[in-house]
Amino acid sequence: MERDLRAVEEEFAEFKLEQQRQEAEKAARIKRMAESLEQSDESARKADADFFIRIDELIQEVQRLSGRIEEMEHRLAQLEAARVATAPSVESADAATSDANGEAATPEAPAFPEDKQELYDLAKKAHDDARYDDARGAFRHFHKRFPSDPVLADNAMFWIGEGYFKEGTYDKAILTYQEVINKYPKSDKLDAAIYKIGRSFESLGLKEDALLFYQDLVSKHPKSKLVPDAKKRIRAAKKSKQKSRRRRNG
Repeated sequence: MERDLRAVEEEFAEFKLEQQRQEAEKAARIKRMAESLEQSDESARKADADFFIRIDELIQEVQRLSGRIEEMEHRLAQLEAARVATAPSVESADAATSDANGEAATPEAPAFPEDKQELYDLAKKAHDDARYDDARGAFRHFHKRFPSDPVLADNAMFWIGEGYFKEGTYDKAILTYQEVINKYPKSDKLDAAIYKIGRSFESLGLKEDALLFYQDLVSKHPKSKLVPDAKKRIRAAKKSKQKSRRRRNG
């Protein structure tokens, strides 16, 4: 068993190095994307067709990167489980509980409330308490049980995205906000989802991409309370771009 444990730990360490390498690759791809956008023709970017094509390309790129990250995280979890399983532990002998007959039984995970509103409130409370992983589990359970609820289903998906955003996992936040847009086109969170995709791209350093979504928000949801901030960010992005050009031409 000791030999098996060492093998698993070695594989675990190698995998962590691979994960770091993939994260570096992801950052490099994002940087190349930003440089490519900076060099692209401005007039072409203003055309409606190019506008939406570029948004689709950005979402697809994030999906590809996110898929790779999730694949690595799954593998990491498998290795960690194998490491724990092969590690001798006194605790493992006490991990089982006994039922009324004295037979060993594995503790079950706490059940979610059956009531729809109670389940949603439980998830939202976890989110408000910054327990984002717990909130995601509850919101996903809610979404699985009530995917078409006319009032809360879109909100549940949106708050999952908010949790990722607040954790700084911006690629997953983008995908989740986009899911709100795709699945719930009449959602009252639609303007917020578009805005937060812009904020996510901006947080990744992709200001040009963020600009596309801010402009989309202003165009499609002119009465949104988020429009003033979106316009402010549009002006800031344009000023930054002008300064950058002056420095290059300097």
